[in-house]
Amino acid sequence: MFNSFALNSILERLDSRDKDFRFMAAKDLLEQLQSVEDGKLDIDSANRIRSALVGRLKDQHGDVSDMALACYGPLVAKIGHAVVINDVCDSAFEVMGSEEHVDVAAAAMKRVLQQLPSTPFADVVTERVVPNLLRGTSTSVSAQMQFACLEL
Repeated sequence: MFNSFALNSILERLDSRDKDFRFMAAKDLLEQLQSVEDGKLDIDSANRIRSALVGRLKDQHGDVSDMALACYGPLVAKIGHAVVINDVCDSAFEVMGSEEHVDVAAAAMKRVLQQLPSTPFADVVTERVVPNLLRGTSTSVSAQMQFACLEL
C-alpha cells in the first residue's frame, strides 16, 4: 500500500517548475509502483497518480515524459479496479487527440494494453478500448493518429 505522505510528496514534485524535480518525482513514483503488490492500489491513489501522469505525458522535456510513460505499465498492474483502468485508457486517448502528443500517448496506451492480460479486468477494458481505437482509425484528422490507432 502506498504511504500517503510519500505519495503526496511525489505528486507535489511532479508539478514542480524544475524539470529535474519532475524527473526524479516520476522516477520515485515508478519505484513506489513497483513496490506495491499487484491489485493493491486503492482507487483514490490510482486516480491521483493517473491525473498526474497525464500532465507529465505532455511535459515539454522528453526525459520527464519518458519516465511518466514508464509508470503506466506498473500502474495498470497495481490497480484493482476496472473503472480506474478504463480511466487510464480514456486519459491516454485524450492525450492522443493532441497532435503533438500522439506518439507518447500511443506508447502509454501500448504499455497499458501489454499489462491487461495480467489483470482480471482485461475483458471489460478491452470492450471499452477497441471501439475507441476503431473510431480513431476512421475519424482521425491526422494520419499519425490513424497509424497510432492501427498499431495498437
